[in-house]
Amino acid sequence: MRPAALVLLIALVGGCATSAPASVIAPRPEIEVVAVEPPAPPPLRVTEAPEVVEITPVDPPPVPERRIDRRSIYEQAGVTEWTLANGVTVVYLHEPDADSYRARLQAPTGWASLPASMQAVFRDTDGAASWGEVVGRVEPTRRVAVARAATLAELVDSIRPLFRERPDPPASEAVASAFDRPAQFVVTMSGPAEREWVEPVIASSLATLPNRDSSFGLALDAPGPITTAGLVSQIDAGWADLPAIAVLNRLLSDRSGRGEAVRLGLSGSTGTALVVDPLLTGAELFQVPSEDEIRLARTEAARAAASPDGRLFALSMLYEVPGASRPAHPPLDALALPGRIERTPPGRVADLFRRLADAAAGPMPPPLPIQPE
Repeated sequence: MRPAALVLLIALVGGCATSAPASVIAPRPEIEVVAVEPPAPPPLRVTEAPEVVEITPVDPPPVPERRIDRRSIYEQAGVTEWTLANGVTVVYLHEPDADSYRARLQAPTGWASLPASMQAVFRDTDGAASWGEVVGRVEPTRRVAVARAATLAELVDSIRPLFRERPDPPASEAVASAFDRPAQFVVTMSGPAEREWVEPVIASSLATLPNRDSSFGLALDAPGPITTAGLVSQIDAGWADLPAIAVLNRLLSDRSGRGEAVRLGLSGSTGTALVVDPLLTGAELFQVPSEDEIRLARTEAARAAASPDGRLFALSMLYEVPGASRPAHPPLDALALPGRIERTPPGRVADLFRRLADAAAGPMPPPLPIQPE
């Protein structure tokens, strides 16, 4: 090769070498580490039954036709009165804050209205029987049953056996016979439900209770008046005397120590009378109390009258008082009984006590005639 050509080739190669880019070592790429979770275990087996949520209906159920004959509403007192197709009277007191439902069934004729041959079954006993949790009792001048339940349906269901089934043993069959005619009873109830919800329940359950034949009812059907000859004493009294009677009842209960065995009642078909149970005897029982005793009994009686059971009792008594209309007085008068008791002068209670003591110590007064219904 010629020297000139060799020099040219060297220069060309050197220029190419100086113009080529320098070698760069690329950084090592980062590798993302992803954690792999283990597979989820199978779901545990549920052994308990799932909770069932009941949806409360917005509107009350419909009222069966031809079950309600009459309806009276006393808005100020929160009381509704129904006359059912079978003659039963239901009085409902709406108490929004009540924690349960209560009922008191009451009919105005008791064992003192029976012939003397039938009175012995009740005279020396408390005349009580049980239908489950419901207790029924035959008193001298009335028949009473009380019930209590958590719901309205349970309350009504507990009442129905009184008129349809025998009581729990070993109760006397005579007591069961006294609950033979539903139309003679006033069913006084209280609870938190609005009356629109109460009406369909009573129309479905209580309006179909039938009458049944029994020795008690057949005796009341006997012609002519039957007298209360077996009573210890009786004095004239009326609705205005009810606060003093409540105090008197408390005093006699405390003295006798028998509680519910002490029974005082407004009775009679043409007038009213305060009747004392024949189980109460002894002059010391009717001794006129001091003013301090009366004031203490007055406080206790007012407290009892303000209770839910006391309000039911006052409403039930209201429907026993004879009058041109039914009830003879506004229901609000019965609910105001606690205040009336607290304002009762001790002298009025002492006067009732003196009259009662005179009647108990002296000869028996003429018997009060009670016409059969």
